[in-house]
Amino acid sequence: MSRATRREAAASRRFFSIEAICTNWRRRASSASSSRAAASGSGLGSPGRARAKAAGGPAEAAPPPPPPPPPPRKGKLSYKDQRDYDLLPARIEELEAAIARDETALHDPALYARDPARFAALTEAVARARADKDAAEERWLALAELVEG
Repeated sequence: MSRATRREAAASRRFFSIEAICTNWRRRASSASSSRAAASGSGLGSPGRARAKAAGGPAEAAPPPPPPPPPPRKGKLSYKDQRDYDLLPARIEELEAAIARDETALHDPALYARDPARFAALTEAVARARADKDAAEERWLALAELVEG
């Protein structure tokens, strides 16, 4: 028997076994639904359901209240978060010092006339340092809120 023939035979066996499974499942589902219908009609169900059907309403008057929301997580910080929380204040001070140093250099009135490329570089460095400082402060505040709970 060739490989192709063996594959086809195996595929057909799989097909028939899946078909048999589906047929068996359908047969069980239909017999289960018919037995449930017979049980509910003959009064073999739970007494609460029978009373609810007789009263015309549900057995329970109100559904149970939803569970309360989980309390805020007050676990310890991850390694990365704890490291950021510890190192960000020093990083913020470094950025403030760099901003002050570059702004002092920009206060020179002759800088632009003498070296326009340096003036542009300092202006970009100050803008970048301010953005980094703002991001570091936001991150530190978010971590501080997590620590305080």
